[in-house]
Amino acid sequence: MSTMMTKKSWRDQAEKYLNEVLSLLREFDDVVSIEQEPYKGKFFEVFSIAYRTDFCTPKRRIDRERLRSVQCKSQRPLISSDTIWAHAEKYDWVDPRRMTDDDARYRNIRSVMNWWDEWVYAWDRNPPRRVTV
Repeated sequence: MSTMMTKKSWRDQAEKYLNEVLSLLREFDDVVSIEQEPYKGKFFEVFSIAYRTDFCTPKRRIDRERLRSVQCKSQRPLISSDTIWAHAEKYDWVDPRRMTDDDARYRNIRSVMNWWDEWVYAWDRNPPRRVTV
């Protein structure tokens, strides 16, 4: 039962991080460019906490029988550029059928998605300290 509660709390926490990203996108909807401070820094704050609490990279373990690395069963939900897009689409903030590259919303969410992947890449190679929640 505690494993189910843990997985549910992980899903809830991942949803919270995604809601924070979407909330910032909504808050900055009228900003000319989110590519500068303080806007970009606000997204980085959410990323930083999500990464440090293991929501941005798959966890692996050594399977001694197969002699290879396999994904852990106790994986937290991953937050990636794809899940950010899916979350925004779920809440009708983006609609790929009606959006073009010229739409500010499209540019903004694409920026956040690119940053997120770049930050994961960088921190996977030079990891910060982890925190427990």
